Parts: sequence; structure tokens; C-alpha cells
Amino acid sequence: MTEINVTMMCLPDFYLRMMKDQQDAEGREARKEIRRRKMVGFYIECQEEKAEFIAEQEELARKKALQEETVDEKEIN
Repeated sequence: MTEINVTMMCLPDFYLRMMKDQQDAEGREARKEIRRRKMVGFYIECQEEKAEFIAEQEELARKKALQEETVDEKEIN
């Protein structure tokens, strides 16, 4: 039977995804916890994750606006 790391079990998904690429015991435990959560359909959300999502959406909107502005300038010339 597999042991469950209680510390990792309490962390939000946001932190686990940040730690999963580490090449040490903590990274390995984070990857195991991510796999376990996928199997049981479990998800922990946090404020940092929401803030990161909003920042990504704003960045995409800014890039899209910049791209449209560039296209408009080309059409005018």
C-alpha cells in the first residue's frame, strides 16, 4: 500500500504544480500527489491560483489588442 504524504495532501494544486518539476524528494512527492488527485477527482483551489489565472487572461487580452492594433495599422497604410 502507498503512503500518503499529509503535508502534500493539504497543499493547493497551485503549489503542487510549482513543485512538480523539482528533481528532489519534494518534487517526487508533489508528482505523486497530483496523480492521486487525478485518480480521485480532487482539487484544492487557492487565491494565488485565481490571481495567476486572472493575470494570464489579462495578458492574453493585451496581446490580442496589440495584434489587432497592428493589423489595423497595416490596413491603413
